[in-house]
Amino acid sequence: MEWVSIQEASHRLNVSQDVIRRYARDGRLNAKKQPKETGGTSWVVELPDGPWEDDFKENVHGIAQKLTPWWWSTADKEGVVHYVDGLGIEEIEALFMCGLMTDNIYSAVGHNPSERCPECVDEVIKQGLPMETRE
Repeated sequence: MEWVSIQEASHRLNVSQDVIRRYARDGRLNAKKQPKETGGTSWVVELPDGPWEDDFKENVHGIAQKLTPWWWSTADKEGVVHYVDGLGIEEIEALFMCGLMTDNIYSAVGHNPSERCPECVDEVIKQGLPMETRE
């Protein structure tokens, strides 16, 4: 286990510093004060082993498992339908399997499979992910 600053824990765990502090206060992350070289003390946090998600991301991923992984990248629902690879933490910011990033996503429930992004389809097949839309 590695002890790091709150700022570094925030960066490495991909959550805000506020989340790190709250989880430390609640005992969900180990934290302690340690002396600084320049005098005084600072808080450090023990990084958890293995994969880790905060409650918000865990909830979002749980919801996502119940929804279609296929989404439009534009409100007009034109172009191709993409497969969501991941969502950002502060706002809806989607990363699609093809590498495209968008600041919002729009449900593609009921889309025609021929409308799917070929690069996303290739990556989904390569990773063995489910193609079904789960709607």
